[in-house]
Amino acid sequence: LQPGSVSREQAVRQVKNYVAGRLALRELATTGA
Repeated sequence: LQPGSVSREQAVRQVKNYVAGRLALRELATTGA
């Protein structure tokens, strides 16, 4: 089991989720305001 592969995959997944969440919040903010 390679220690770098799983952590990197989880990190990429977290970053993608974070970016998607920020974009969604920005869309909600712009459309709501």
